[in-house]
Amino acid sequence: MSRLQVAVVGLCVLLNMVDGMDIVVLSYSAPVIASEWQLGPERVGWLFSAGLLGMMSGCLFLAPLADRFGRKPVLMLSLLLICLGMSASALAGGYTQLLAARLVNGIGVGGILPMLATIAMEFSSENRRNFSVGLVQAGWPLGAILTGLYAVWAIPHIGWRGLLASVAGVVAVSIPLVWLALPESIEYLEHRQPPGALSRINAILARLGKTGVDSLAAPDKPADKGGWVVRSLLQPEFAASTLRLWAAVFFAFITLYTLMSWVPTFAQTSGMKLERAIYAGAMLNVGALIGSAAIGVVSARTGLRQYVLGSLLTAIVLMVLFGRVASDSTGTLMLILLIGATVQGGFNAFYPIASRVYPVELRAAGIGYAVGVGRAGAVAGPVLAGYFLAAGVTMPTLFAIFSVPLAISALTAFSIPSPALRGPRG
Repeated sequence: MSRLQVAVVGLCVLLNMVDGMDIVVLSYSAPVIASEWQLGPERVGWLFSAGLLGMMSGCLFLAPLADRFGRKPVLMLSLLLICLGMSASALAGGYTQLLAARLVNGIGVGGILPMLATIAMEFSSENRRNFSVGLVQAGWPLGAILTGLYAVWAIPHIGWRGLLASVAGVVAVSIPLVWLALPESIEYLEHRQPPGALSRINAILARLGKTGVDSLAAPDKPADKGGWVVRSLLQPEFAASTLRLWAAVFFAFITLYTLMSWVPTFAQTSGMKLERAIYAGAMLNVGALIGSAAIGVVSARTGLRQYVLGSLLTAIVLMVLFGRVASDSTGTLMLILLIGATVQGGFNAFYPIASRVYPVELRAAGIGYAVGVGRAGAVAGPVLAGYFLAAGVTMPTLFAIFSVPLAISALTAFSIPSPALRGPRG
């Protein structure tokens, strides 16, 4: 890995930290917003799911554009949407305005998530790809942790609006950083050959310390051949892997985003004060950081599918235990950390899985559609949790219910048949 390769992966980690801030900042603010605006659990659930619906749209319709127009332009557009949506969230004058702002913010987040996995994959050397993609996914919980620690101070001092405005400022700073520092993907330039592709490739190769090239092979035709990109993802070569990947991500998302959205509220329900409940949300993301960072190391020995299976099945045991013993205690915080490590760690392995299932001309679309289709589960999970809470469902029953999707996800992921996942690395 050259210094430029390391720098690009590092920038992707930083941007995923920003994404982590955008996604979880509302979960830290939700108890205060609900109290200020007198919102019931079901209406808070829709606030969470509005952002997730936007993410689903971004993954399905924005991220695939990177296979046609390039990784960098789509990444820049996504960051701009995030900045606008987060700024509008901080200025929202009521519930409907906040819903709309979260939708816009979510579209940007949905566009950026597949981009980061794709860019890290394409800029890494072959034997570092799983590690690099896993490391990038670890940036997400790290950003969420820092946001949680900041929220403990910010909410009492500058309010939830000040907290959201601060995150918008961080996103705004990242936009010129990406414009100045991030090169376009060489694999994209080789396969699609936009105007000036040869000179751009040679400039990047020079920065990598490698010899330039005199000519390029004939460019690939668009993967979707002018039609709907889903046709390419569902062609016989990929269909079985695509459908199982979509299903696995869908069911994992149901539980993952329920936890990320509701853990501070669950913690308050178990008897914790607001400050300690925010720390509980941060502990979930500390665990997620540990689990995500372990992907590259562990999957190199066990395989990606085996890593997902082991992580998610372990998470089921931990969630059932949490539902029964949760209280205002250090032991509960440690249990939340372990749940984060297994649920988020297992889920984040889907990014390197998807990046290996699809070739370069379908990679951004493949990851984008997997995450986009799966986000239907992310939209449904927090809303269902809100209605369950409003209906008086007990904590043990609630956690048992949301353990079932993890079991389905684990078994489905383990059955993904792609030849690219055979052997110790897959």
